[in-house]
Amino acid sequence: MSIVMHPARTRSEGTPRRISTPSEFPGCQAPLDLVCGACKKRGRYRVGTVVVAPEFVKRGPDESIDAHVGFTGYFRCRRCDAGGPWELTNATRSRLLALLVLYAAGVEDLPILVGEARTFDGRSFRYPTESEAHVKRLIATEPDRAFLWVRLANIYKHGGRDDLAEGAFRRAVELDPEDAEAHACLADVLACQGRRKKAVPHWKAVLQHVSAATHLRRELRLSMVSEALGGLLDELKDPNEAFEALAARSRTALADRPKDEPLVLELRNWNLSDPHDWEQVCAMFLGELPCPLRRMGPPMRVHPQREQNHVRTLPVREGDIPRNAPCPCGSGRKYKKCCGRE
Repeated sequence: MSIVMHPARTRSEGTPRRISTPSEFPGCQAPLDLVCGACKKRGRYRVGTVVVAPEFVKRGPDESIDAHVGFTGYFRCRRCDAGGPWELTNATRSRLLALLVLYAAGVEDLPILVGEARTFDGRSFRYPTESEAHVKRLIATEPDRAFLWVRLANIYKHGGRDDLAEGAFRRAVELDPEDAEAHACLADVLACQGRRKKAVPHWKAVLQHVSAATHLRRELRLSMVSEALGGLLDELKDPNEAFEALAARSRTALADRPKDEPLVLELRNWNLSDPHDWEQVCAMFLGELPCPLRRMGPPMRVHPQREQNHVRTLPVREGDIPRNAPCPCGSGRKYKKCCGRE
């Protein structure tokens, strides 16, 4: 579920400002008084962030706010288990109108916003229970599609119900063990519950499969890698285990290369407390930067007539390089048959 934010100016025809996830917005600290539209039972509920439809702002104060209010929190009536619709009490209505005035004036960090809550397919809903019903109908037609189970789990997660989200994320992982997003979300749920040891295999799976998740935004994939790598370095006794995915990639490169193809071994030094270096390391798991051990490609062929004009690009001191090693000048020949002859 995502939030499409709209300008809060009265009668504005502006376009949506940005799209974000509900977890980025503050929720109501105190419960709100609501009346269940199904059984008319009154109760106090934690509603998350209040979402006011842009139509209410455009039409002005003469319009009733009741039909234009939604919530990001997942909750149901304690009496009849209905998920809406919800009616506002006078106290709640006055409180929301006051918050909306402050929001329109530019006050930040309020538990209210003007926008729409949408599912991944662009459908707008007022309550997470409505989004849940929509996604469950899609799952009924494609029960083995892991993507839909992740979407269902995200509704629960953003709605503050990690207990429900965990089961849906686990189902997604069962259906697609290579789904990096499902592993990342499940690990986050477990870590938030203090079960970090249980999150370790899912963090490892993120690092192993994230390079194939090209359908996700780069910023999201970098965030997934950063969380997974940071969690593993905190939990593992041997930090080298956190980089096993990179080691496996190097082993694959060795196994697939022709026997006569040389390799390049790059020695690098990173300070993981430096933000730039940390991002460089995370980018390696995305496949954007080469691993320390990579294939060099077919040997470079130097034409015999041009051999005498070959220029070294790296300084070489006698005895620094083994005679049978590839020449550091990049010619593709052995050192003893290239710059070593000098």
